[in-house]
Amino acid sequence: MNKKILSIIAGAALIVAAGITVFSLMRSHKDTALISVPKDATAIARIDVMTFLHDADFSSKEGKQLIQQIMQTENITELGLDLNSPVYGFITESGDLGMSAAVDDVDALIENCHHLMQQGRATEIEKQRGYHWSVIEQKWLMCFDNDKALLMGPSVGSAQDGLRAKMVGLMQQSQKESAFNSLLYTYLKEKHEPIATMAEADVLPNDFRELLMKQLKVKSLDGIQLALGLGSDKDDVRIDADLIAEQVELKQRLEELNSIFRPIKGDLINRADESSLLWTTCNVKGEQLLELLRKSPDLRTVLIGLNTIVDFDLMLKAIDGDLTAECTSLSFILGFRRQLPVRLLARLDNEDFLTQSDYWIKSAAANPAYELMAASPHDFVAVFDDKQAWFGVKDKTLYLTGSSSLANAEKSATPNAYLMADRSHIKGLRFYASLDIQPLTVLISTFAGSSPLDRLLLFQRINLEMGEVGHFTLKLVAPEGSNVVKKIILGK
Repeated sequence: MNKKILSIIAGAALIVAAGITVFSLMRSHKDTALISVPKDATAIARIDVMTFLHDADFSSKEGKQLIQQIMQTENITELGLDLNSPVYGFITESGDLGMSAAVDDVDALIENCHHLMQQGRATEIEKQRGYHWSVIEQKWLMCFDNDKALLMGPSVGSAQDGLRAKMVGLMQQSQKESAFNSLLYTYLKEKHEPIATMAEADVLPNDFRELLMKQLKVKSLDGIQLALGLGSDKDDVRIDADLIAEQVELKQRLEELNSIFRPIKGDLINRADESSLLWTTCNVKGEQLLELLRKSPDLRTVLIGLNTIVDFDLMLKAIDGDLTAECTSLSFILGFRRQLPVRLLARLDNEDFLTQSDYWIKSAAANPAYELMAASPHDFVAVFDDKQAWFGVKDKTLYLTGSSSLANAEKSATPNAYLMADRSHIKGLRFYASLDIQPLTVLISTFAGSSPLDRLLLFQRINLEMGEVGHFTLKLVAPEGSNVVKKIILGK
């Protein structure tokens, strides 16, 4: 073999070796914190700190201010943790909480622990089993070396000895023994938000578990995972929530709901009132909707009552397309107005129920409990004691409202500018709701006081979207250029 061939082989081998080395270093560096997460964790959270701060338009100076705010001092600008790598939080099978992070400056981390000790928030650092140890706020055990740091708790007294042994095991475990190959982490890798969480549904508090089982109509939460993702930019905050079903029973339930809530066409967006406080829309077929409503004992009772006045079942069966419900103000709730400022609109496949209108009016004339009058062959007014309801058909659209002004608005609707601008985004979703926060500012400031709820005043709207059944996005929208996330975090 000549020297030229040998040099080519040697060069190729060197390149391959260098590539493997660099890849291994990059992979090891990125997954350092993950190696300390237990394989059987029931919940795993990933926090890409620098990505989140970048998206929220934090400057380097403001990042240091945040560190100083966390450490409650102006003398510290470095945590000693590698915030360019993901930080992981988790819940163990036994219920312990934990957080794991890569270390990039162990001396800075030791210095910060000393600072916490001087504040009375941590014990003096001790060296044991090859690791640095400290107890933070009396109940959080911290362990770290040159590569990674692990915080777990809450634990007090002698229970900390058992927790210490667990933490040593987690610090020493290999990638194969960690959560790297777990089902939760497999799902978590698919989440691209800077803050993301995957959890078994069983980790929820008892009340939430019972509520979830009732709403999903399942006997247990086995094989059900919940995914949450938090992202933001300067002017909004987005929370994505996904229900992941391995359970056959729930899969069938979600498929059933997916057939009921069809992609929104957007036909009724231009008929949303310009002053809508709350506006919701979906696309349904009336017969399926009626069947769904009848499954609720309370709603079934309401339907029976409505059918004594008009053929409400026939009305519902005629629906085929977009359906919207809106509330235009708080006046009725606050007692300022007797009329209910609520309106329901629904696209119709047919108007066959109107052929029964003469029978409705004759029946009402014989019943002193209510009155029913025809304003036109397609418009009606029902009166119950001191309450009124207007309903009818216009442009093959059913309307039902408790407000005379909303009934009249059907004749000359002024479209909602915000929803019109968001029209292309709404189309194709299976559910959409938008709440205007501004009219609620007085209520929020009165009842929230200085609680975290008063942060809602920084936003203009809250939007809830459902792309597929079980996949939701909650978006908090602030005025353009407000840097709302920065205000929340730094308290500016």
